[in-house]
Amino acid sequence: MGSMKIRGIILRSPEPIKVPLKAKVFKRMKNLKFLIGNVHIGKELEYVPLELRFLEWHVFPLSLSSKCSPLQNLVVLKMSSIILENVFKQGFQYSNLKNYGISLEKF
Repeated sequence: MGSMKIRGIILRSPEPIKVPLKAKVFKRMKNLKFLIGNVHIGKELEYVPLELRFLEWHVFPLSLSSKCSPLQNLVVLKMSSIILENVFKQGFQYSNLKNYGISLEKF
């Protein structure tokens, strides 16, 4: 299956855009390790792979559903502070987190 071979995804746009993705878009991407973006997904993600190590998301909120497992293997996190709140709504369970960056961005 091709989805199992995907290791990284970059969703970037020079202009603000909405990308209509389904809530379970990453469900079959069990080996996804890098997710980088600045686009508006518009829905809460119901699944993020447990193997995700690097998450960078700016400009638009990246909201994770309460159905989503905590990102326990996350090592690098780079996000806007307003977005950070949505990612940690399950409580801080990120013992592997070694590098994080929080920027204040105006929306």
